[in-house]
Amino acid sequence: MNRANLKIGKETVANLLRKCELLDLENQAIKVLLEAVGNRPAVHGWGKRLVALMNDPALRAKVHAAYASFYSQIQDAADEGAVLDILQKIPAATLPAS
Repeated sequence: MNRANLKIGKETVANLLRKCELLDLENQAIKVLLEAVGNRPAVHGWGKRLVALMNDPALRAKVHAAYASFYSQIQDAADEGAVLDILQKIPAATLPAS
């Protein structure tokens, strides 16, 4: 793989990682919201609460910390195989339920 293709591959994987991080953030925010509302069947304004939780700096930092090392590993990867190895580790970065 030439350098240009490796760079494009790294950018693609970094974009995929950002999407995974965003989905993990959303999942964590949903968990917090569900824990807060308990067994109530309907919660008015849940969408606004979810957005507020997703924008919470502490929650964002907690989720980003689980993914931060992958960004540098992707940039430092020497070849396509190393990038694919990093992809295989991504699910392990998800946060445990708090």
